[in-house]
Amino acid sequence: MTPIAAAQLILDEAVFEPETLPDAFAKAGRELGFDHFCLVHANLEDPTFIGADSALVFLNEYAKDGWLAGDYRANFVNQVPNGTLFSDETMTDAEGRKATAIYNELYVKHGIESFAGWRHSISDQTWIFSLARSADKGPITNVEMETLGRFRSIANRTARLAYTLRQARLDGALEGLALKGSAAILLSVTGRVMAATPAAERLFDAEFNVRQSMLWANHPNSRSALAALAVPARNGALTPGSSSIVIHRRSPRRPLLATPHPVRGLGLDALTGAQTLLIVTSVDDDAHSGPVTNGLKLLFNLSPAESEIAGLLANGLTLQDIADARGVGRETVRAQIKRVFDKLDVRRQSDVVRIVERLRLPAAAPETDVP
Repeated sequence: MTPIAAAQLILDEAVFEPETLPDAFAKAGRELGFDHFCLVHANLEDPTFIGADSALVFLNEYAKDGWLAGDYRANFVNQVPNGTLFSDETMTDAEGRKATAIYNELYVKHGIESFAGWRHSISDQTWIFSLARSADKGPITNVEMETLGRFRSIANRTARLAYTLRQARLDGALEGLALKGSAAILLSVTGRVMAATPAAERLFDAEFNVRQSMLWANHPNSRSALAALAVPARNGALTPGSSSIVIHRRSPRRPLLATPHPVRGLGLDALTGAQTLLIVTSVDDDAHSGPVTNGLKLLFNLSPAESEIAGLLANGLTLQDIADARGVGRETVRAQIKRVFDKLDVRRQSDVVRIVERLRLPAAAPETDVP
């Protein structure tokens, strides 16, 4: 089997499992005689990589403060048309290469000697297919460059297919959420609103809506938090259910709770497209949008103990039941229930049940300490 055929087989087997593609690209690169094969975003001022862990370790280390302006690759790569093959030899001479930071701080440090690649656009983003190898494999020959020229279309097609499949999965997920009546919004890596379910669109009003393709809130704190969503999405730092945002609204309307979830496990996660699934929960209507961790604490500034008591009340426990479960006196629980009622602006246990059910927040396990 030729190197191209072996590399194509690896990519063909991985294309319908996009989450495996970073490692598949690395394996395909080895079939072609390279140690590393990854994708580098063409915007070198905001370093983004798609590759196997072995390559990401040193790429992220080198680029943590941005690519250095003097790098010959940064000055050359984005000046050539998409699809044009290039290598170290076509970009600079050996003496010039060895005088640059990328050679001394990245190549030499990690035993890399030669580089080749090409640019390719996927949707509205341009990426660099980057292959590198160590000195013991020798310089890249003309025959190897011709092989890369034939392999280039295979790699481009694989990336496009993976992107298309990824978007199809996202569309299916959003359709499922819409059928459930969930208020869900898909955001791009830059925070741009890509799609929203009908339940989410019904929540848009003068205090929370979309402006210039971005989520907007009238309250300044909520507006800043929504604008900041793109930063962890772009850096891959977003974790499921983290950094929930309270969208404040003027009294007597209750606030909304927006919980971001990263779009992960669909392969090539840094590619253009949805990066964040935002679930918005309202306690004013009948929209049910799934579990919201610490929702009561965030929305109503409840203490951990008060949040627990609200959950116990929602499960139908009486004052005595709660006192027994928490190992405290009835008067202590009575005072805590009063604080819960005041913060939730309700007067009956049935109102607490309604709010907790809207948030789908399960009762917490009893705590032993009482503030």
